[in-house]
Amino acid sequence: MSALSLAIRAIKRLQGVVDDLRAQPACLQFCESLKIILIDLLKCFRSLPEDKHSENEASALLERLDKLCRLQNTPAQPAPPSVALDGGSSCVALLLAESESVVWAIRDVASNPQSLRQRKTTLASLKAFLPEDLEQGNIDISPSDTDLRSIGDEPPECGREIRSLHAALSAQCLCTDSDEMLARIRLRSTLEGDSANITFGMVFMAHPHRTQTDLPLQPLWQDTDFDTGSGIDYEEIRSDSGYPFCSYISAQDEHGIVMLKFTIRGRKLYFEDTMELSSYCETDKPSVSLGQLLEGISASGLTEKRKEVLSWPLAKSIWQYYNSPWMQQPWNKESVHFLLERRHDEDGHDVAGIFVNEPLLSVSIGRRMQASGGDTANESGPGTVKREPDAQRRRSPFLSRPRHPIPKMLALGMMLVEIQLGQPIETLYSQTEWSKYCPQGKENQNTDHRICKDLIGKKHFFEDISDPLEAP
Repeated sequence: MSALSLAIRAIKRLQGVVDDLRAQPACLQFCESLKIILIDLLKCFRSLPEDKHSENEASALLERLDKLCRLQNTPAQPAPPSVALDGGSSCVALLLAESESVVWAIRDVASNPQSLRQRKTTLASLKAFLPEDLEQGNIDISPSDTDLRSIGDEPPECGREIRSLHAALSAQCLCTDSDEMLARIRLRSTLEGDSANITFGMVFMAHPHRTQTDLPLQPLWQDTDFDTGSGIDYEEIRSDSGYPFCSYISAQDEHGIVMLKFTIRGRKLYFEDTMELSSYCETDKPSVSLGQLLEGISASGLTEKRKEVLSWPLAKSIWQYYNSPWMQQPWNKESVHFLLERRHDEDGHDVAGIFVNEPLLSVSIGRRMQASGGDTANESGPGTVKREPDAQRRRSPFLSRPRHPIPKMLALGMMLVEIQLGQPIETLYSQTEWSKYCPQGKENQNTDHRICKDLIGKKHFFEDISDPLEAP
């Protein structure tokens, strides 16, 4: 079998491992980032011609995956004869053989506090196999004056509607062939017309069933609106019907790029209509996390005005969603995402880019959310990855102690500090000024908090964004 074919098989198998590990809260952040990269890797390598250059690329990827699949500080294990690979990629062979040791290795990388640097290196090295999407020219962080004025508006009171959205989606967004659906919630909820109805925008990842993974990839995203008003009776969506929710969000090849309108009443979900889009996301591009955005733009590209435009919606969204089921865990720079969108500017010109005044919350919807209300820490059942025996992991009495009395506020504060810095806080670890918080060159659970406290204590750190946000 060619290296290219093996690489495609390895990516698909790794997607299954990552899907299962996402059930564990400690693994969620890394696995979600890895999942998006794997989707793009699969699409990229499936499109490669069968030539020498492609074989070299595939061999290099297999070497990278071999390192990811190997437990740290352990020698390489012999591969089963039935799946032994040329070139010594024994751990990739174990991955293809569904070895439990590979699951342990990836779980260790995803959850071990001492593996932060390895997580960053792994994601960066895998992204290096993809065409560069996040170029400076593709980032539009200068919204229109209309956008600026809307950011300055008071956010609507919609706690009840936010909980209603969660209840309806957790009850109806189910699929018999998959455990979850991935989505992004547009954090700028809107009032519908002159009424008090709240409309939520969401972008769902197209949801082909697992039995269809060998088919050409569909567009990644489907734009949707959810109206929480009463309205008239529409077509009810039921998970046990012939047209469950996943069939609506995976049909762009039939209806084209349109907005799907839904109505929520209690825990019931109704399909209303399709609508043309005034702006739409690039359906074949993965979303970009706030962390990736901060890594991908230059310091000069994030002006003070743009920092305001990015910070205000996040702070107001935390206030809106704080006590909702959507914030079981604190949001951080990997929870907040952006999509490459195409829209018309005020002069009628077509503009494509990332609009940072349109942040989205990355969420997973499915049986796990329905069963536990978003808390998957104690989940067990079919498909759950086995945990290592407690005896194999030494416990620390400090890991269970909160590093801050209000973790959600700490997470928001850290995001605002990183936006003001124009870079992820991890980039400061190697600087002499902050080495006191990284003993022996290793960060710990309090490193980020202590660095943020010192930065905020510096004179004028936030002074340039202390004035009210106003359009010029």
